Amino acid sequence: MSDNLYVRITTENSTIQQGAYWWPLIFEAMRRASFQFYPVESTAKQGSYFEEDELKCTFQELWNVLYSGHDMALVFFWPSDAHVDPFRLDVSVKATIRGQWQLDVTVSDGYLRSKDAEQIRFRLNALLQAGLALYGLCFPCTIRMYWDEMYWNDTYTELMQMRTINQEDPLDPIVFSNQLLQWKEEAYIQQRHLYIADPIPIHLWGNCFRFVSLFSDIPMTTNFQEENEKS
Repeated sequence: MSDNLYVRITTENSTIQQGAYWWPLIFEAMRRASFQFYPVESTAKQGSYFEEDELKCTFQELWNVLYSGHDMALVFFWPSDAHVDPFRLDVSVKATIRGQWQLDVTVSDGYLRSKDAEQIRFRLNALLQAGLALYGLCFPCTIRMYWDEMYWNDTYTELMQMRTINQEDPLDPIVFSNQLLQWKEEAYIQQRHLYIADPIPIHLWGNCFRFVSLFSDIPMTTNFQEENEKS
């Protein structure tokens, strides 16, 4: 069973009635993070989105879908640099019962299972850059990062903290799957300090995780014996 690492933007503007309002901001944020709708190798410049099934289309066809009331579309984005090993970020928009909007940028754990720590760091940073670009464009809003299917834990473990300049009390370390995580400052945006849990847990299967740091070259660690790793 695959799992997704989420960066979730929750807007504070309750006056927006249509999900289509957010898609120009999403595409701009993904452009700033060097992502585009179709894979660079697509000569037909066709990408994909998912509703009940995965459908291929051009950008114009997708735009027509998004502006015809299909608020639940999950749109796939790919690196715009042909020299980058391809991987996918998925973006969706959802209305909440409180009149807010949730904008999710996710990456599947299948793209993070490499034993190449640099590749994992690159993809995690790409996810963060896309999420932060969207956060800046949608502000005022909140931003969170967590793993999706938390069946190995009773609650979602927050892997991101946003603090205002007036919050001076230190952030306490957290424990995730028996691994101690510290808080490291990643960015300063909209007069807020963004902290990321370090090392970041990478879901492999079940309750097994690998841990990789974005802030140092320390070797990856796991919460299981490497020789028992499934192929």
